[in-house]
Amino acid sequence: MSLSLAPLEGVVGIVVDVQESARRIEKAFTQAGATVFMVDDDQDCRGILEKIQPHFAVIDPAVSDGSGPQSLAWMLFSHPECRTIVYSSNVHAPSHVETRWLISKDRPISDVVDALLGAVSDPIWAAKGGDPAKSE
Repeated sequence: MSLSLAPLEGVVGIVVDVQESARRIEKAFTQAGATVFMVDDDQDCRGILEKIQPHFAVIDPAVSDGSGPQSLAWMLFSHPECRTIVYSSNVHAPSHVETRWLISKDRPISDVVDALLGAVSDPIWAAKGGDPAKSE
């Protein structure tokens, strides 16, 4: 059995965060083989969403109080083929229960990549073309 050097090859994502953080997230996902689009304003986000349907979105809703591209990325949550991951400094234990899709920025970016790797390698998710938790 051979392992892929790019386990996220063919997976497309969108990152909505401040520029420095977005670049680190982009780099981590790119190294895993994903194609990543970074957006920092409403117009960029709409332009990307008109052309592609991302498989995942990594967002920090604290960046601009949930307006602009953050609100557009949140809309992707209801799409069965797009997994929205909140990676934010506003996620604090024990005030918030951390789940696979709600990750504190105190944790490494590799945890965000691992969350998506778990989703795309789930045979049920892949067979349905989306997330089984959303389609039930």
